[in-house]
Amino acid sequence: MTNFDWEEASSNVSWISTKDPFNPSDIQSFRGLVKKSLPSWDVAENQKVWFNNRALISLPLLTNNFYNAVYRSLIDKTNETATDVGITAINHPMNHTINSAFDSNATQKMVIFRILVLNLILSLIPASFAMTLIEERTSFSKHLQTVSGVPSWVYWIVNFGYDFATYLICSVLIVLLYLALGVPMVISSAASFFSFLLLLVIYGVTAILLVYILQHLFAIPALGFVLIGIGLFFIGVVSSLAVVIIEQMMKTDKTLDMAHKVCAIVFLIIPQYNLGTAVLRLNMVYQTVEMGKKYLNEIGRPDMIDQMPVPDPLQWSLMGKHMVCLSVLAGIYVLVIFFMEYRFLVFAVFRKIERRRTENLLVEKALSTEKLDDDVLVEQAKVSMIEKPEEYGLVVKDLAKSYSKKFLAVKGISFAVERGECFGLLGVNGAGKTTTFSMLTGRLPIGLGEAFIHGKKIADSKFSSFSLFGYCPQFDALNPKLTAREQLEFYSRIRGISEDQLQEVVDWAIREMQLTAYANEISSSYSGGNKRKLSAAIALVADPPVILLDEPSAGMDPSSQQFMWNLILQLRRSNRTTILTSHSMEECEALCTRLAIMVNGQFECLGGLQHLKTKFGKGYTLTMKLHSMDDLFNAKEFIQERLPYACFEAAHCTTLFYRIDSSKCTISEVFDVVNKLQDVVVVNDYSLSQATLDEVFVSFAAKSEEPSTPSQSGTPAGSTGGALSETQDAKEKRSSEETGTEAGADKV
Repeated sequence: MTNFDWEEASSNVSWISTKDPFNPSDIQSFRGLVKKSLPSWDVAENQKVWFNNRALISLPLLTNNFYNAVYRSLIDKTNETATDVGITAINHPMNHTINSAFDSNATQKMVIFRILVLNLILSLIPASFAMTLIEERTSFSKHLQTVSGVPSWVYWIVNFGYDFATYLICSVLIVLLYLALGVPMVISSAASFFSFLLLLVIYGVTAILLVYILQHLFAIPALGFVLIGIGLFFIGVVSSLAVVIIEQMMKTDKTLDMAHKVCAIVFLIIPQYNLGTAVLRLNMVYQTVEMGKKYLNEIGRPDMIDQMPVPDPLQWSLMGKHMVCLSVLAGIYVLVIFFMEYRFLVFAVFRKIERRRTENLLVEKALSTEKLDDDVLVEQAKVSMIEKPEEYGLVVKDLAKSYSKKFLAVKGISFAVERGECFGLLGVNGAGKTTTFSMLTGRLPIGLGEAFIHGKKIADSKFSSFSLFGYCPQFDALNPKLTAREQLEFYSRIRGISEDQLQEVVDWAIREMQLTAYANEISSSYSGGNKRKLSAAIALVADPPVILLDEPSAGMDPSSQQFMWNLILQLRRSNRTTILTSHSMEECEALCTRLAIMVNGQFECLGGLQHLKTKFGKGYTLTMKLHSMDDLFNAKEFIQERLPYACFEAAHCTTLFYRIDSSKCTISEVFDVVNKLQDVVVVNDYSLSQATLDEVFVSFAAKSEEPSTPSQSGTPAGSTGGALSETQDAKEKRSSEETGTEAGADKV
């Protein structure tokens, strides 16, 4: 009040009407007027004051004018002092509304920029963890670790522990950088600081688990890192900005309320959205507190700052719901990883469906196909009568695998390998060799049948049998960043070798494999032969009684190949059971005591080398080297006249090659004709040889539904060149084999 006389004001009050609510009959003073009048304002006769909301001061100004008008109307208009009294209102308006302050504050743009940068960094860091996983998965290093005795749950826990520790170090560096730069939303209060730390921890757990799932979509580590990192960042930024933009547009268009609610709920399944939005809400808490402090200082009440209510950053409407959603997502991702890793155990119904499907296909196959070879039937009968599989190195009984309702990759094969025996498994692409090996090593679940290693059954849920064999995969499952010594130490520890014996075992493996000169060099610098040696060394650590070798000498030079052969012969002499697959017939003849040739998923023949050549060989090969080119014509006429069943194959300079059908003439007849030929021409030397294993293999390969590439090109299917030529094909089929698709079945 200014220029106001209380006594004069109270003595000069008059009433216009007794019905006027402002003129009660018992008013005796100004204080009484106020006391009686204020409750009476809530009546139908209340007056309205119109104001312009664009002028922030108009509402308090016009309200004050209205109160003065009412007050002065109650004073006697004849009293000149009425114009000298009035109510003085002091208004302390905030410069802007909270929303407009957020919009116009220059620091808000910096906050959004910081959030974008933080989102980018925290998308790339977890994405980098995918590179090692992709490398180990595509190179089958993960599978080799499993075969060596590492359960899947241990593999994932160890990886997560290492990756999370790395992430925490990066997060600490980010927090230290924020502290050094004085980022206010982090350092403004202890609650904000610890809320930010908790957000980083929960987000890190969720993001790492999500990357573990997404890495299965990629086969190239660098590509996986880039696409996962940038993809997560892009999705997080788009979703966060979409919600922020809708919130801004809602100020002028209330119809967007439903769109905002839907987006705000749906986007909660995106970890990066929860991260960005939670940081934005944390910044809003800081700005709200700062605006409150500024207001109290402006009105001269800094003493009220400590009593000002401060929002809890972790409350549900701010960061709380995003923290909870991140935690729920982490739990879901753990379940997804578990189901992906143990899908054949968890979803038992699918295993039953596969078994039933495989059984039906085997029944159809038994009704529609020709009778198996006698040797194969004898082996099946022998296996079915085995009561003590522990007396054998490996026993496989009625092993079968199907990928669809129409395709059997393996058609109920049975064989037993005795201790100290080297058993060879031959076949063209798609014959079923790799699927068989995959089931024996646990990479694929057994569709139907049983397999025993030293009496222990290979089961999908147990890895005890894996400790009994060493596995050398076709493609070197090596870590390119580790040396030979480091990798041997790693697998030796997995195999359970004590620390006291560790160095002795590693030194023995390096020495036996002739890797001493390269032991301390990273394996990515090794030649193909040295990589195969290292893979074989990994298979031999811990001295397993059974060795599985998948194309052990593929890609080797002749010297390294001979070394590998000598090694396998040593394994035979040491009474170890060896099973190998190969495309080199020369290798099988040098190493195997018995072998089986697979065609279209089943054994076409089985037995010793000489037995197979005698039983399935189509004759002999006659090779003659003449003295001069002039003798070629006479020699060819003589052979054609005396040996009409001899089929001329080729002539190279002075050397003639003939194929002779053993069913139409005897060996003695051939020798007799050649001796008589020496009376006609000069024969420097000649040889009569039995059909080779190459020829036996080619005769069976011709029965394949899909002819092999080497045979079509004119190269013997079992030659070393054939083995080399299909290495690339095997690489192209890895991915589809992992998922068990029909298209990728058994492409080696």
